[in-house]
Amino acid sequence: MNLYYVLSGYKTLDSMVVCCKNENAARMTHPSVKDWNGIACDGWSDASDVDVQYLGVADPLIKAGVICKSFNAG
Repeated sequence: MNLYYVLSGYKTLDSMVVCCKNENAARMTHPSVKDWNGIACDGWSDASDVDVQYLGVADPLIKAGVICKSFNAG
């Protein structure tokens, strides 16, 4: 598993760090509890709207998914 920084540039939820197998999986990881096809959305409308940067190999104890999210209140 790897760590990725996912940046959206939206004014509400602007970025997150995820643990997953590859860049495509990071791009498809949705920041809310629902997936890209769900009704709820924390600010991102489409997986193609995000930039993904590889951070490194994750510790084996880290579970796959969102590790942290950054919200911009401004």
